[in-house]
Amino acid sequence: YPLHHLDFETFALAVPPFDGVRPYQAIPFQFSLHVEDGPGKPPGHLSFLAEAGGDPREEFSNTLLRSIRPEGDILVYNRSFEARIIKELARDLPHHASALRGLLPRLKDLALPFARHWYLDPAMNGRHSIKSVLPVLVPELRYTDLEIGSGDLASLSFAQLMA
Repeated sequence: YPLHHLDFETFALAVPPFDGVRPYQAIPFQFSLHVEDGPGKPPGHLSFLAEAGGDPREEFSNTLLRSIRPEGDILVYNRSFEARIIKELARDLPHHASALRGLLPRLKDLALPFARHWYLDPAMNGRHSIKSVLPVLVPELRYTDLEIGSGDLASLSFAQLMA
């Protein structure tokens, strides 16, 4: 402890919206972070949502680095995505590079038991995405009940704000 539960949302456009951005580069605009201090203790929630109109990467990185404590694992679902975004931020924001790269060894992938078939359920239809796993493990939580129920829809919604 503490345990950090972290999720990023990104958007990508064919025409780079900011200087120093490549076509279709994933730009993080939102994160959600829950921090557990110990067994049975309610998690605290921290988040970041960029305002439309400017490059969100600096403020995203500042807020992320202030929010994640210096110790404890960082739990993510599909480590490769969050790791790629952190590496790109470190490349594009060299003044944050050391601190951002320091997060990488702490990332732990919650998708592994499902991706490696350590846990199987016929209702998952051979898939291991969070949309396939969540209804099996926690049936009362459904993406269909959310106003924005997918990362793709969140990305599209934010990209429309940027236009």
